[in-house]
Amino acid sequence: MVDYRLGPETQAPGAAEDGYLAYTYLLNHAAEHGIDPARTGLAGASRGGAPATATALMIRDRGDRRPRLLSLNYPMLDDRNDTPSSYEIVDLGVYDRQENAYA
Repeated sequence: MVDYRLGPETQAPGAAEDGYLAYTYLLNHAAEHGIDPARTGLAGASRGGAPATATALMIRDRGDRRPRLLSLNYPMLDDRNDTPSSYEIVDLGVYDRQENAYA
């Protein structure tokens, strides 16, 4: 697990840069940790889904070795609440339009 800087103190892409730094460090020191660099992955859950996704895009855009896996578990990728489903999923009491706005 990688700790990353949070907003609002750290603006985007700060959290993704933290993920990128951790990922590239891991690849560069894989042998020291007994890790096969060809079998690395990224994962993010909930609010960690957006930085994990942004980190994957940074890796691609910068031409680095891509992760073999990107695992996103219930990622919060879009907080705009303007999709058709955001108007359909209301008053569930679990994670609905109101909770997304709050987050």
